[in-house]
Amino acid sequence: MTEKRKFYGMRNDYMFHAVLQKNEEVLRNLLATLLEMDEADIVDCHLENPIELGKEIEGKECILDVKLTLNNAKIINIELQVYKQTYWYFRFYFI
Repeated sequence: MTEKRKFYGMRNDYMFHAVLQKNEEVLRNLLATLLEMDEADIVDCHLENPIELGKEIEGKECILDVKLTLNNAKIINIELQVYKQTYWYFRFYFI
């Protein structure tokens, strides 16, 4: 009997965080795109809320998807929203 593999896309909170945590090039590219800036202007980006890779992938363990420091100065919070939620605006105040 063969084991059936399950694939997770980037809309999964764990995968989104894990990919950005493990691959700085992807993180830099995402930041440059979202902030409409040149990737060369990103001198440094440091993930402030790393997760323990290999833990539960199905759950929502992370409160904030990605928190990072850009160029040792600007703090950036990234929250992935898969579904439209009318109350989302109020959720980011706890950050």
